[in-house]
Order: sequence, then C-alpha cells, then structure tokens
Amino acid sequence: MQLNLEQKKLIQMEPAGHCLIKGVAGSGKTTVAVHRIPYLMDHYCYEKEDQILLVTFNKTLLNYIKYLYDKVENPESQLGMAEIMNQEVKVDIRTIDSIVFKYYRRICSRDEIKIASNTEKYRLMSKAIHLLGERENTPKVIHQKNTRFLLDEVEWIDACLIDTLEDYQQVDRIGRASNMMEKTPQKLLKNSEVRRAIYELKELYQQLLEKEGLADFRQMNREALKAPVKKEETYTHIIIDESQDLTKAQLEMIKRMHRPKQYASITFKPEGQSLWFMDEERRK
Repeated sequence: MQLNLEQKKLIQMEPAGHCLIKGVAGSGKTTVAVHRIPYLMDHYCYEKEDQILLVTFNKTLLNYIKYLYDKVENPESQLGMAEIMNQEVKVDIRTIDSIVFKYYRRICSRDEIKIASNTEKYRLMSKAIHLLGERENTPKVIHQKNTRFLLDEVEWIDACLIDTLEDYQQVDRIGRASNMMEKTPQKLLKNSEVRRAIYELKELYQQLLEKEGLADFRQMNREALKAPVKKEETYTHIIIDESQDLTKAQLEMIKRMHRPKQYASITFKPEGQSLWFMDEERRK
C-alpha cells in the first residue's frame, strides 16, 4: 500500500490532544487512520495500561478497516491484523453501536433487549400522534402527515442530550428545513406551544416503546452514559472514523472512555473538503 508524502506526515504527527483528519471520499483518510495505529503503538504507548481504540460507524466500515489492516506495509512496523491483536498494547476496533449497547446492557434491568425497527418506530410514533391529537388544543403540527418529521425531531432531542422541556424550548434548532413534498414545518419557534407538544409527544412515544419491550438507539445512547466506565476500559488513543455521523451523546460516550495523558490523543476523521490535520492543543 503506497503512501504519499502528505499521508506519511499525518501518520507520523506527534499526538497532543484533539486532532482532525479531513478530506473528501477517496482522499485516503481511512488509510491514514489504519497506518496511524501501529505508529502510535510503537512510539506513543509508553505504559502497560496504554490502549488504542478505533471507532467505526457501522459493521460494513468495520470489515473494510480490518481488510485494510491485512494490507498495511509500514516500513517501521510490519504488523498485520493478527499481530496487532497479539501485541502487549491492546487495540480494539469497535462500532459505536456495540459500545453503546455494552454500557446500556450494564445498567439495563431487562434480561432481553429488543431494538425497535424503523417500522416499529414509525408505527408507535403514529399511535402517539393519534393519542396526543385526541387532547384539546393540540397544535396542528401533531398530525399523521408529519409522522416522519416528528420522529426525526424526537430522535434529535435525545441525540442532543436535551433533558427537559425548558431546555428544548430554549435551544437553537438549526437544520430544520421545510419539505416541499410533505409540507412539513420550516421552523420550530422557541418557547412555543409547538415545541411543548413535540416534547410531550416524545414522552408519550417513549412510554409506548417501553410498554412493548422495545428500545430505541437514541434513548440507549442517553441511558448508556449513566453506566460506569472502568479504568481498564479507557484508552490513551482513540481514532473515530466517519465522525460526522456521530451524535452528541455518542461523542460524549467516547469522551468518557478516553484516558487523558500528555501524549494521549483523540483523532476525528469526518468527510470534508480537503485533507489536513489540526491539533486543537497547538492552536491555543
């Protein structure tokens, strides 16, 4: 696997805080992340407790990264996947969902956890809309034609770790645009009856999920943050692939798993416009 000079520079950059590797699809970000692991193992894991975690967004990407490991030809560290896993420095490659599920399971009282499918979520949201719509003075936005819009909004509330109606009423809601095909709302005004109703809908929807023994991943992300993280489950270096897809709750979970040290690092690898590397600590 041939590396260009820019990739080599990124791979061998001294870790110091929060780093960002940014580039369009196909620019070599994942290749850099794969090669960076053995480099960190060889040069920036000084103690037996030092561990490295690479977080991926889904299983497809996980399999691709494992495939890349078998192709790594680092002149300073001829390590493939099998060798890396047998090194004294522990390296874990996990999907974000598997991490969340692990900690959610730690505090969940149920013996079996069933993740709600998209069909089940849509059905229960429709039911919640029907039940809330039967009450007096319910805003017009609480309507079956807005089911997808409302489901997205409820999941956004959980993803952003918004805990109260008061917080939801005050938060800036950026990114909501009107859907001309479905004629969904364009803006959700602060301190409005619309937001109050949506938050009430969220609570009703989650009650219906619980009643049917189902769990939603957005809720699981929030609940998983309540679980304790053991010292041996923390990592000196964390690399996050496709980090632009992670929610605030998921990023907070990863942050809790980081072991801060002078030479520790968290590397973010989102999609972007150009390939570059930023060290947050050095910009201060």
